[in-house]
Amino acid sequence: GNRGKDDGEEKQATTTSIFEEKKSKVTSFTLSKDGSYALVSCADPAKIKLWNLQSGEVVRSYDGIKQSRYVVQAAFGGRDGGNFVISGSEDSQVYIWHRSNGELAAVLSGHSGTVNAVAWSPTDPHLFVSASDDRTIRVWGGTKT
Repeated sequence: GNRGKDDGEEKQATTTSIFEEKKSKVTSFTLSKDGSYALVSCADPAKIKLWNLQSGEVVRSYDGIKQSRYVVQAAFGGRDGGNFVISGSEDSQVYIWHRSNGELAAVLSGHSGTVNAVAWSPTDPHLFVSASDDRTIRVWGGTKT
């Protein structure tokens, strides 16, 4: 096991759960704000999967991205930090889905290289950021409804 020291006391980390993705390569993941769910980015075939960490079940998939060679990150976002799922893609676009039903809400163009990382503002539900191999970081803002 892994060992670390804390206040002079030696501690050992142990694995508490193991989840296996049977159909795709796992390239990245992010946890929901409450720690109950994980967004898992997968390649071959490319998709984002929403895992319930209590049950170990995949509860939803988000399709459309292109990912086979690079790490492409997904994130939770929107109002209350979680009613949307956002992801980069190897096709230079940003994808946004409704978290609850998996419907594609938007595909945003603007980058000219793989979009590797995305993040939604924790304070503004209309603001998110994407980073790309085209050497740019784009700040995106929606209109308030």
